[in-house]
Amino acid sequence: MTLGFRRIANFVCPEAPFLLPSRVASPSTKRLFSKCRRQHQSQPQIRKEAVRSRSRDVWRAPKALVDGRSTIRLRSIPLENFRAALNSARIEDVELVMKLYPSLAKAQLLKPYDTAEIARTLHYRMRTNRRRLNESLKSDIIMFVSDLKGRRLPPHPLASLHLLSVFKESKQYDNGIEFWSWVSSQDDNYVNMATYGAGIELLAAYGGSLEECEALFTYALKRFAMNFNEYHLSHGAIVTDPEKPTILPGTSMSLLQGIMTARLAHGDSRNAYMALDTALRLHPTQTPVRMFECFLYERPLYEAFQIFQIFCRSGVAPSQMAFNVLLSSMQDTQQVETNTPSNSVMVRGMIAAYRYYLQSGGQIATGFQSSHIATLMHGCLRLLPRLSEIDLDDELLMSSFETTLEDFLGRTLPLYGSLNASPQTSAFNIMITAAARLRYHRLADFAMAAMSAAGLKPDRVTYRCLLSAAANSGHASEVEKAWQNLKQYQQSNEGLEIHDWIALVRAVVASDNVELLLAEMQNAGIVSAQSQELPTLSEDLIGKAKTSYMYFKITDMLKFEQQRNHARQVTPRDQSNMQILEMAKEVVPSLDGLQRYIEDRAKGSDPQDTKDTPSELTWPVSNKEWQRKLYIDLNSSATTMNASSMSKDVQTSSPELSDYAELQPGKLIENAPAPSQNPIPAQNMSLNEQSASTDLPFPSSESSSEHPPTTNTTGIPLDELRFRNWKTINNLLVQAELFDKRQNAAIEKALTEGRTPELGKFKKQLSTYPKKPSFMVQEMKAHVDDIAEAKRAPLTEEEWRATILRLRRDEYSWDSTSDGEGTDEEDDENP
Repeated sequence: MTLGFRRIANFVCPEAPFLLPSRVASPSTKRLFSKCRRQHQSQPQIRKEAVRSRSRDVWRAPKALVDGRSTIRLRSIPLENFRAALNSARIEDVELVMKLYPSLAKAQLLKPYDTAEIARTLHYRMRTNRRRLNESLKSDIIMFVSDLKGRRLPPHPLASLHLLSVFKESKQYDNGIEFWSWVSSQDDNYVNMATYGAGIELLAAYGGSLEECEALFTYALKRFAMNFNEYHLSHGAIVTDPEKPTILPGTSMSLLQGIMTARLAHGDSRNAYMALDTALRLHPTQTPVRMFECFLYERPLYEAFQIFQIFCRSGVAPSQMAFNVLLSSMQDTQQVETNTPSNSVMVRGMIAAYRYYLQSGGQIATGFQSSHIATLMHGCLRLLPRLSEIDLDDELLMSSFETTLEDFLGRTLPLYGSLNASPQTSAFNIMITAAARLRYHRLADFAMAAMSAAGLKPDRVTYRCLLSAAANSGHASEVEKAWQNLKQYQQSNEGLEIHDWIALVRAVVASDNVELLLAEMQNAGIVSAQSQELPTLSEDLIGKAKTSYMYFKITDMLKFEQQRNHARQVTPRDQSNMQILEMAKEVVPSLDGLQRYIEDRAKGSDPQDTKDTPSELTWPVSNKEWQRKLYIDLNSSATTMNASSMSKDVQTSSPELSDYAELQPGKLIENAPAPSQNPIPAQNMSLNEQSASTDLPFPSSESSSEHPPTTNTTGIPLDELRFRNWKTINNLLVQAELFDKRQNAAIEKALTEGRTPELGKFKKQLSTYPKKPSFMVQEMKAHVDDIAEAKRAPLTEEEWRATILRLRRDEYSWDSTSDGEGTDEEDDENP
């Protein structure tokens, strides 16, 4: 039996037969391969290719391999399909992953990074399910954790990290602590410093004390003592060359982020800011996004704004959600506040934040571009004064009013074209709402005409806004007409809603036409037809929950609107309408600056720095020469001292594990392995092992070139960037101390009076922190008072220097005493 060359080549190398040398087709070689071919045919065969499902576009593995009955070399195709499904975001592919991996694990085909990817897939499924665990996902997690504990899966630290995050975000704290108790006692194949960072965040969310979190952080530094993380992650660590990027292989920003989050959750703002200061000093252009976002959720608005400044200045583009959170906070504050100067600050802050975001390279999704411009427009229109009947006859006032209105619309509407966005119906609804509040009906007419020109149709919100605008016109017929239009629109859709009735309540109160409300409630059957006033509910409708709810909601809203309307009439104005217009015009230059920036950016030029930041959202700038001198003195002195003591302090300090085990809830580190005495050298680790054990990758030959970059993406030199960050952290430490004092005083007062204190900041779930607008307004007023006091009595150079040393006492404790062991009492005596 003879075999042709092509058949021999296919048999020897089926994946690439063209690579087989031509001399293999000699007679002796043919006889040899013919014998091998007969032996191979006698073995059981497996289909080489996976079978494509006819019902859906999903790859199914061969049955023999799925059953685990064979591990012949044809395994590569189902394994590739498994890994392709890992990289997919489709739910059906995620389900395929969970079906395939047990058989692949049994055949010992999976690698550690496969385990990490499976955990990441489970984490993704949980997040797409609104951070909830359904029965299917819960069973998959239980199976995966069981396989990981049973050593059926190759371990990877990232897998442990994802599981801890899943338990924390889904609020399965007990299961998370149980898993942490097990995984923390495993070797370094299961955990690294990043995993400990996730464990600290879980412990803080679970309710562990700050002392327990700090002990876990210290233990992680001792366990993973390689690369001197105990020194580099401390407050007093010094960068050798501030003008160049810091290359520190093995530095764990995730561990630092974990303890920073725990400190924020427990109200230790000073040490939280010091942790952020450490990250900004080490890696000013690579600080993790999450470290900034935690402060945006947890701290008051003026601190969050300055954090956003650092965020954008570093060249790390904030996430779309972080930008939305900041704009929403400013918008909510403006809606509650009626003081025009404070509202002007919020609008200028929005404009500055928008510019910072674009400078950092942030990309705004098409849908959000329209909403952000509408938010700016809404903020500008709220600056205009509410017109009265007398104001309408004042030609000078009306001329100034219309000029300012044209300035606002003429600078916000063109932003849609500059950003290649299209206005949505919500933008025109904002104009109609403003027309109702301002009592300027021509603006509503303009909005309806512009909406029609843009090819948009009114929605239910549009008709509600038109109802409010008609009420402020003072004509009862206009109110009835607008209400009929709203009824007609809603009846052709889902029927009248409670929000429609609330809009009618506001309209009848503003137009003094309560009879219309009573008649419509009778027609709808909410009250009996014989009722002459609202407080009588139809007896046959009392048992109907929906009707009763609407009745009480309407009547409560009517009383509230009547009281507010009366208060609005009797409350005197702090400023005249002309003064309000003059203050509103202060926003126009900021709008011009934003428009010029966007136009220059489209042309290719990108001016980086800006000076239009509202001073009310920052802190009075101290003498720059003082700051530069202190910055140089402290760093040069600390460099000399730390260089001589770092080796002794870091290499010889290795306390026993029992020193930290006493503080762990449930003995979280019981039976934990001792800290590694002989860590694997970086050059002997694979890339996957490096990424699993460290947050920042080891430098390559390209990254460690002779001339590394000395500026960030925003064009700021690194030494100047580090100095600016240091200054801003100093200011934030001062402001945080004032805020925390007010907060603690309010809590003590509430407890003394026997009532529950109302906290403005949130304690458990950072990602859903609801900032109360009333609290933010109160804090903004207190912050403005603090700024005024700081300007009235400015600190001397010695006082300012002492303040910085006191707030950074852990970092520069060597300055307090000669032996470097200053106490808190000594710090308090020397402010």
